[in-house]
Amino acid sequence: MKKQIHTPVKIVTQGAVRVTTTAFVIRKSKNLVAIDVDLKSKYCVSGGVGIGIGENWNGIYIEATKNTLRTKKGKKISEDTVIVFPKYLKWDVFATAITGKYSLSVCLIKK
Repeated sequence: MKKQIHTPVKIVTQGAVRVTTTAFVIRKSKNLVAIDVDLKSKYCVSGGVGIGIGENWNGIYIEATKNTLRTKKGKKISEDTVIVFPKYLKWDVFATAITGKYSLSVCLIKK
């Protein structure tokens, strides 16, 4: 069995969705990396991708809905959580998907 590779997750904006600060690298090649992020909140929505204003990174927006469980106390469900992967700041987000109840899958491609 191969050793699990981890990568840090930076929470740029803490919204209603709670996220772990470490993700798992599922596959990696020279120009592509697939990452799974464990979510502490359940039944979330992958809201999209946005570029940091005046910065060079692509943030992944994770949204809560009325069905989301275990949200951050004191946050409204309308407040998105935004994350980035510090090791891959100059990579583009190709696709995101909520897989299962607690996981966010991300595919990054090299610019």
